[in-house]
Amino acid sequence: MTLDDLSPFNPWWEDKQDPHIATLSKYEITVTPSWIKDISLTPHFLNVISGPKCVGKTTGIKLLIADLLKRVGTEDVLYVNCEALLDPISLRITLEEYLKKHKEAHIFIDEISAIKGLWDVLRHLIDGDLMSYSSVVLTTSNAQVLGNILSKKRKVINIRVLPMSFPEFIEVHGITEYKSRYDDVMMLFGKYLTTGGFLGAINGVPLENIIREYVVEIIRAGKNPSIMRNVVASLINSMPPPISFRGLAKNMPKYSYKLVQDYLETLRGLYVIDYAYLKEGGDVYYKRERKVFFRDPLLMRIFSFLSGVKPLESVIYENIVQEHVYRALGEVYYYKDSYEIDVMAGEFKLGIKAGKPKTRYPKGVTVLDKEDLPIFLLELFR
Repeated sequence: MTLDDLSPFNPWWEDKQDPHIATLSKYEITVTPSWIKDISLTPHFLNVISGPKCVGKTTGIKLLIADLLKRVGTEDVLYVNCEALLDPISLRITLEEYLKKHKEAHIFIDEISAIKGLWDVLRHLIDGDLMSYSSVVLTTSNAQVLGNILSKKRKVINIRVLPMSFPEFIEVHGITEYKSRYDDVMMLFGKYLTTGGFLGAINGVPLENIIREYVVEIIRAGKNPSIMRNVVASLINSMPPPISFRGLAKNMPKYSYKLVQDYLETLRGLYVIDYAYLKEGGDVYYKRERKVFFRDPLLMRIFSFLSGVKPLESVIYENIVQEHVYRALGEVYYYKDSYEIDVMAGEFKLGIKAGKPKTRYPKGVTVLDKEDLPIFLLELFR
């Protein structure tokens, strides 16, 4: 690999338009991500941007680069797409060659989890003298690599990028005062159930394109897509009740509960799912059965398609509430004995239903159905 090999990733070197910016300009609905303001372009910081595939990490840093190019020389900005590379050693050698010519550079390395062992190769370069005058921005779609990202000489800025919440979703559709526009809000909620908070999906990017990205990421994480399909099918069939890894494994005699746990933790690392734990009084039981929720309606739709299992309508609604409560309060739990509380956090005790409730809720629980959900989600962040 040589610097010439990196030219296609850096069209500004030849005064060409960046393809991500070109694509964004064709979107009917666009937004400049607020998180790019949190990136530090000084050499004292290492910026690590994480979040699910197709959420807009690359587009965000390309917008930042476009603004940066107004102030610095075009050759002082380097972007590397690791998904198009294979060899971490040759990348390191090429970066060293580049840094000898451009000591005060701004370096963006996209999807570092795409190359196994890349962080170990980059670590010494980032902490070494050769890169001491350069700013560094890394992105990853796999949170499981973040435990290894530490720097001896730089303060690490961790930025998490997630799909738009429903309040953000209606805002990009031009609704800022929702109380007088209930019909519009309900219409947009129906759209949100289909596209989730992914800007590409909102603008009509085909679902199969997004699905392909997730299949590639599963393979890249070292997991068998066929096994993942079976694990997710068992999971969706078991929702919304709390599940255990052993319980899911019983539905798949060929698989151990350790394997099931490993595959679900991989999805968790890819920001596809997360867990709500049992809470009784002030105690949280992390080793008991947990409720699993998909972190965006589009992610549930994708993995429903891959697994061939359609989720219950009530599961979709409950997952949306769990994710929004988690984002708003930083925690989400459930409670279950003879009664059940679907979602608990802070002062909230919520039951989620579609149609007539099939379970009994104790006194003090607020029961939400599809008609209640949009306004609840909007008021949650006020």
